Parts: sequence; structure tokens; C-alpha cells
Amino acid sequence: MMVSDNQTGAVVVVNALTNVITHTLAVPSPGKLVSASGTTVIQSTLASSLAIFDNATETIRFTVPLPALAVDIAITPDGTTAWVAENNGIVQSVNTATGLITATDSVPGVQRLVMGPQGTSILAFNDTLAINFTVLRPPSTIPLILGNAGLDHPANGAFSADDNHFQVFDCGRECAGTQAGIAGVALNTPGGPFISSPVPVSGATVGLLGGTTIFVAGSPATGLNAGTLQEVDTSTNTAGAAAHIADGRHNLMVLTSNGRLYVGSQGCTLGATNPQNLRQGCLDIFDTITLAVTPVLLPAFRTNGDVTGLATVAGRNVIYVVQGGQLDIFDTTTNAVSTTITPLNIAGTAFGVVQLSP
Repeated sequence: MMVSDNQTGAVVVVNALTNVITHTLAVPSPGKLVSASGTTVIQSTLASSLAIFDNATETIRFTVPLPALAVDIAITPDGTTAWVAENNGIVQSVNTATGLITATDSVPGVQRLVMGPQGTSILAFNDTLAINFTVLRPPSTIPLILGNAGLDHPANGAFSADDNHFQVFDCGRECAGTQAGIAGVALNTPGGPFISSPVPVSGATVGLLGGTTIFVAGSPATGLNAGTLQEVDTSTNTAGAAAHIADGRHNLMVLTSNGRLYVGSQGCTLGATNPQNLRQGCLDIFDTITLAVTPVLLPAFRTNGDVTGLATVAGRNVIYVVQGGQLDIFDTTTNAVSTTITPLNIAGTAFGVVQLSP
């Protein structure tokens, strides 16, 4: 595993079997982490640069200077290309073997990137736009701008089995629009890309697609447990009843091997402090079998409950969770922080976490 410490300017490598820190490297203000095929890309939150880490040697291959601050990153499944969205409205690709920028695309106001499973399509979102989003399809240097009047502030997306088919999540009211929804997109249809009529949902800023089922979360309102989580059947275009979860901007969702869906947000409404000095934060655990929601309590001394990192550990019933700037290791069988694992000592403020790919 790798955990970024945004405050002290370090990333730590952790033995995923023993939960022991084995290596610490200096990286300017490290934040989000993405890993594929032996390469990990490290986003800086304060410096206009990108770090490329070699998983096998546990060293930084390159620190790539950027023309502006990164706002999101992605990596192709083969690990050969990093993609970075910057706050100057451009998206750039970087060769991870050389550290050289290989392409620059203009995507005004870009906020978010979503990589296709084959690495040939990258979705770029700016949720201030009412109906449009962008698809990058290298080697083409011309961004494909898609949208129609049926969309309502596209904010995120999730691919299915290939790079030509994906779902777009409409943010709706949460992004100054009207109606959140989910729309299917097919890029390779005769006559051009096809966008289906959106399925209305309560909120949609993040989702997870498995087969014909999409779990989608968002915040149609503000307040304790004003967020929603719904299950959408794409074969019938119907949405199930909304379960209430923490509010805030939902940005992370991970499904564990035993059917627990971890859903995290930032900027949520914190609960009242209980006699054990705990309060509800921005993380909820949804049992996809019983449909029960478990709000997660965290120590009240944490200044916020923001969830900025989620990563399961292959072959173990644990998930690494970064909430409120601290790393917690959860036992997925108990829906609680493990009582048998010694907590890792992250010196500053934890931000991102990822399992390093082989």
C-alpha cells in the first residue's frame, strides 16, 4: 500500500500483509494516488508537479513539472501513460517511462478525469456546465464534446466492460441544476455517439457499476444524513428507494469482497459528540445484501470527517480509509476499525491511499 502525507510532504510504503511502514519518500504536498501495472502516479496539491513512482524499486522515477496546479489524475491500465487535469483548463498526458509530456488538450474548467478500462477513452468533467462533458480519445488531438438537453450538469462517470460504453452521472440540484440522473452513453453507434434519456435519482456525484447495477450517491440537500444512496437497474432503467447517508460532496465509493459498499464524502455535516467522544462523520457502509446503512463514527477531536482515500487490500478482510486527515484500517467483517491491527503512525495529515499494483 501507499499512503500520502499531505502535511509533511511524504509518501509511505506499507507492507499490506503486516501493516508496517517499510519506506518513506519525500514528495511535494502529495495528495491523490493512482496505480497500475507497476507504476504509481502521485498528484501534488500545492506544487505544479507530478511524481511518478516505480513500484518495483520503490523509488521516484521522475518529478514532472506542470504549467499549472493539478486538480485530478488518472493512469492507463497498462501503466504507460499518466493523465493530469490542471486548473488552467488543460489536460496533459505523460509518458511514465520517460517523464515527458506527450499531449496537451484544452478542456476549459476541467475538474475530474475518469479513465476507461482499455485506456483509450478518458472522460473529462466540469460540473458547472449545464449539459456538456468531454471525451479524449488518443491519438486524436481533438477533444470530443458531448451532451444534449436531457443532461443536467454532468459531473462524473463509470465505464462498463469497454471504452465505448459508460454511464454519466448528472449532478442536478447539487450543482445548481434541477434533476440528478444517470444516462448511458455509447460512442461507437452508427451516426455518432448515443446518449440515453437519464434515469432520475435523488443525487449523483459518484457511482460504481457492476453488471447491470449501478450504486449512485449524492446530496440533494444539506444536513445530517441528507445524502442519498440508490441502486439503479440499467436493464430496466429503474431506480430503487433512496437510503439516507451523510451529506457533503460524495467522491469515493469502493465495494469490498463481502458486499460492503464504502461511500465517502467531503464537507459533510458532522453529528453530535456522544459520551464516548465520537461523532458521525462523512463515511457510510452499505450492506448490499441486507440493504442496511452503518454510519461510521470517528473521534470528535478530528476537525472534519472528510473521506479522501479508500483502498481495499487484496486477499484480506481489511480496507484502508483516510478520514479527517487520519488513516484508519477497517475490518470489513465488522464494519469497524480493526481492534487487532496496530494503527500506522502517519506523522502529518493523511490524504490518499492506494494498493500498489505489481
